[in-house]
Amino acid sequence: MENDYKKRVSAHDLAIVGNDIYFFSINYNGLYCLHMPQKQLEFLGSVPGEKFRRRHLYGAIVEAGGKLYMPPMMGDEIAVYDIEERNFEKIALQYKYCDRGSKFLGAVYDNGKIFFIPCWYPYLAIFDINSGQTIYLDQWRNMLGVPKERTEMFFRNGYLIKDKVLYMASMMKNCLIEISTQTYETKILKVGNDSDGFVDMCWDKKEDCIWLLKKNKAVFEKMNLKSFQTKSYEAPLATYKKKGEVPFIHIICDSHQVYLISYQSNCSVVMRKEDESFFRAEWDADEDEAEDIPMEWGAKHYFAKELGEDSFIVGTTGRLLLHVIRQGKKTDTFFLEDPLMFRRFNCQQGRKVVEEEAFDLAGFLQIIDRQEMANKEWDSETLCGKRVWGTIRKTVDEERK
Repeated sequence: MENDYKKRVSAHDLAIVGNDIYFFSINYNGLYCLHMPQKQLEFLGSVPGEKFRRRHLYGAIVEAGGKLYMPPMMGDEIAVYDIEERNFEKIALQYKYCDRGSKFLGAVYDNGKIFFIPCWYPYLAIFDINSGQTIYLDQWRNMLGVPKERTEMFFRNGYLIKDKVLYMASMMKNCLIEISTQTYETKILKVGNDSDGFVDMCWDKKEDCIWLLKKNKAVFEKMNLKSFQTKSYEAPLATYKKKGEVPFIHIICDSHQVYLISYQSNCSVVMRKEDESFFRAEWDADEDEAEDIPMEWGAKHYFAKELGEDSFIVGTTGRLLLHVIRQGKKTDTFFLEDPLMFRRFNCQQGRKVVEEEAFDLAGFLQIIDRQEMANKEWDSETLCGKRVWGTIRKTVDEERK
């Protein structure tokens, strides 16, 4: 069971680039690429300067200009991966203070700028990919009336950009923060009469409205951004154990239906727009897929990501199952497991690194450079360095014969 856990690949977010899906592992320091046509999973490497076994390093991933940008969740800096050059770089945060561990859980690109959505971090960070400069905005904090001792995240999954405006759905109260992506003028907009905050939102291109998902209730809102009129719906099929749980983690829509992706509820729920009828999603994660999840929340899903017209990808927690949904039907499933990950976790002797090929040379040098071999969780034997040298010397001597 322990070994199986180490091979599992889980993610907080996906970046879809052509026929490839990029994501960062939840359970360790590892960036992956799934080549969808071949269903082939590729380990791209680890971010330098971060511990290999540290969990929840990066909470989001977005592609811009041929690079992947990953804001830190539990990590220290923004990580950047050049897809063509296949190397990492990092962007330091000017303000390092964060009163909780999860700094960012979202990122969105628009017109040369990447907006990193704060979770507990006290600033919205905006990186200009042309100038290389980062600016920090905090006017929205005063508008939200953030208490000194707060117990809620600022924002989670509820963010999008439309018509040069960034909308962020507050987790703390029933409102949207609006920020111009050009002038950074900031406004606040109240949504409905229920004071409970939102965990997610999505744009409905067909009906020209937004759907907002409540945080601690099986309730979602439909809002027209021109008239600001709202209509509230309650998902009748969802059950969850106690007050304070998050029944659904994502809301996503296509031309005909609205999907509520289960988190701590018993099932994912679909609403047909035409007659506003509800039914359980046929592609919902089976109970046996979710029962053995090494996560503290015991949740079913982490994300849903738009894939194209009337299609999206939904991912489970624990072991990463990606279900491709087209027009409400599951058309494909990717089961992601890294067979070398057990070796990456346990290669504590130089001979194992070479013989089992747990890392390529660059990956192995990253570990040495981070001095993790000095840590007891890696170095079970004090002769690790000597064994590495001995193995290399032996290999060279044999090749010379």
